[in-house]
Amino acid sequence: MTETPIVPAGWYGLLHHPKFRAAVERNASGVLDQFDHRSPVTKWLTKDLGRSSTLMRCLIILAQRGEASVADVLARVRAGHPASESRVLRLFAAAAEAGLVAIEPEDGPWRARRIAFRPAFLQLFRERAILEVEAAAIVAPEVRPAAALMQGDAVFWRFVAALGRFDRMPPEQRGPPNPGVRLFLVHDAGLMMLYDLLLAQDPHRKRLLEAAAFSRSRLARRFDVSRMHVARLFDEAASQGHLSYVGRDRVAFSETMNADAERHFAVTFQTMRLAALDALQTHAGKGAAEA
Repeated sequence: MTETPIVPAGWYGLLHHPKFRAAVERNASGVLDQFDHRSPVTKWLTKDLGRSSTLMRCLIILAQRGEASVADVLARVRAGHPASESRVLRLFAAAAEAGLVAIEPEDGPWRARRIAFRPAFLQLFRERAILEVEAAAIVAPEVRPAAALMQGDAVFWRFVAALGRFDRMPPEQRGPPNPGVRLFLVHDAGLMMLYDLLLAQDPHRKRLLEAAAFSRSRLARRFDVSRMHVARLFDEAASQGHLSYVGRDRVAFSETMNADAERHFAVTFQTMRLAALDALQTHAGKGAAEA
């Protein structure tokens, strides 16, 4: 796979595929179903973009190098997404508590310690990756074989390594900024809440995002955040023109927010598509070489 920008020529066609909305809804429903069946600690680890992306970078380093240390992950996180060292170390402690990783040895400087990945950690991200590829396959059927093959290690690890190439790209090369969706991404459980509302809409609506019933208390309970956190996120989204309140129990999304969401999911599907194709091509090439 060449390291080129995720250009509109790739994702634009996916956006206008007749089954695009079905792909988005499949992705959203699958993510929420997986979330609902996680342990409380695992939910905390994965509902926030910063925490989940840090764990994903651990997996990428493992795929590319065969091992990962705390220092490796700290360097990768700082390079692309500034975060405090204490926050990353707290994340590792929680992941160890959940049985996802072990930090070895148990004593000595944190930076020098190796991260040992437990089977539960690999299965957590394998399930999510397969879900993402299955959703992308609705608009890009050529990657459907990858979803089944990712149950095995060879294609799965190649897929993860390919994702690492996108992670190193400058933001402007990974696709349009989509500020409306970005606002939800950078807030704890924000994307989960957006998924929840997306699926609560009228199935016969004309746009991907139009309007949905809205309850601060319900969202707070489902995603284990404070009601104030929910209120602040949606008030900020309203102040920036991404949505508006319709009475006390409904929100209407703006046309620009809808366009942001469409681009975001189209770029996501294109990213999954390119990584899956890379994994499939490598798998086929190795198979031919061994024949």
